[in-house]
Amino acid sequence: MSEPTAPHSVNRSSQSLAWILSLLSLLLLGIVTAAAIRHNPLYSDHDTYGVSTYRFIENCKEELQRPSEIKVGPLTPGQPDTRKSLTDYLKSNPQQPLPAAADVFIRLTGTPSTLVEGVQHPDATSTQLRIPATVGYRLDGAEHLMGQAPVTCNYNPQTHRAEILLQ
Repeated sequence: MSEPTAPHSVNRSSQSLAWILSLLSLLLLGIVTAAAIRHNPLYSDHDTYGVSTYRFIENCKEELQRPSEIKVGPLTPGQPDTRKSLTDYLKSNPQQPLPAAADVFIRLTGTPSTLVEGVQHPDATSTQLRIPATVGYRLDGAEHLMGQAPVTCNYNPQTHRAEILLQ
């Protein structure tokens, strides 16, 4: 019989080192995964503010699809809300009224990263997004851009909906 040329202790120490490195790699992978999940906009801020950043941005986009419900102008505290909807405001503008058949739209102008960065938390329970948006209308299959306006989107925790204010 032939004798092995390398002692068994070298093989055992190499094997032990390989197991230790494998376990450390798995531990590091677990830490990186946990950190990525905590900072994922899909889930972040839900426990603190009642809505995740991702869901809040999606709610804002959904509300922007209903320009007839978006109020224009500042709200005076203690006074009844006499603001007009964006659609009514644009169609009743004495300087340049829109045709009755015009379909008003609002589009956020930011990239996805600027939308996520634009989400703020003014206090411990609120979520807010301030970003410019393009306002326009569709008529006879053509889009006409009217300009940009600052949009503020606030999350209402009682209704679980975003509320849009166009200034």
